Amino acid sequence: MLQGHLREDEQAIVAFDLICRDGTRCSVDAVIDTGFNGQVSLSRTVANFLDLALAVEGTIEMELASGAIVEEQVYSGPIQFDGQTLTVEIILTDAEDSFIGTGLLTGKVLLINFATRTVTIHDHSL
Repeated sequence: MLQGHLREDEQAIVAFDLICRDGTRCSVDAVIDTGFNGQVSLSRTVANFLDLALAVEGTIEMELASGAIVEEQVYSGPIQFDGQTLTVEIILTDAEDSFIGTGLLTGKVLLINFATRTVTIHDHSL
C-alpha cells in the first residue's frame, strides 16, 4: 500500500522510486493525473540528473489540457511502485512535476480523502 498526501494546491501526491543506471534508487514525488492514461511522465531535468537507464520505445501523440497535440518520445525504464519492481513506459516532458497516470493504477484502488488530506493506493484484493 502506498500513502500520499494533498499538496496545498489540492494535487494528490505519492512517491515512487526511480531506478538509476548504477542500480541506486531515488524517491520521486509524483502527481496522480487521472487524465493521463499512460504510466509515468517525468521532468527531463529529473531524468537527466539521475542518469536513468531508459530505452527508447518510439513516439506517441498526446493531447495536452490546452487541446494542443504534441509528439513525445516514449521510453521504458525500471521503477519501484507499491513494493514491486516494474518496467514502465516513461514520457519525458518539460513540466516541473512528475506524474503517475492511470496506466500504472490498473488493479489498484485510489482513495483521495480531501477531509484528511490523505492519499492511499492499494491492491484491489485488499
